[in-house]
Amino acid sequence: MRIASLLPSATEIVRSLGLAESLVAVTHECDFPAFVRDLPKATRTLVPKHAGSAEIDRLVRERLTAQTALYSLDLPVLEELRLDLIVTQALCDVCAVATEEVEAHPVGGRSPRIVREVTRRGSGRPRGPIPRLTERSTPPLLRRGP
Repeated sequence: MRIASLLPSATEIVRSLGLAESLVAVTHECDFPAFVRDLPKATRTLVPKHAGSAEIDRLVRERLTAQTALYSLDLPVLEELRLDLIVTQALCDVCAVATEEVEAHPVGGRSPRIVREVTRRGSGRPRGPIPRLTERSTPPLLRRGP
């Protein structure tokens, strides 16, 4: 299976599922696990690389108001990869390429299956109680201090 991940967290999920060797493209933001830094980049940001926080905030607000994209697909890269699966999300256009853009572009003459982490049918609300993290239950990497 040939998988492209369009969200850094999706890349980590794919790896956690034992499918790392199936990843053939990731986002321009993916840097973990380390091997993905060498994979082709399936997305591009439309925000200047060295923009400061005020400029980024202004650009995001402008683009959301105008309903224009913050990210785009790198279609030539995707065309070459002959994908079977694209993993993305459908909740937030500020977080990743808009789902509508992904769905609008069959790549390589194919229409790879698109899997969203959060579907439109979902309420976006967690099911059941949210567990509280305590010092004991928090993994060491998430704890503050020494």
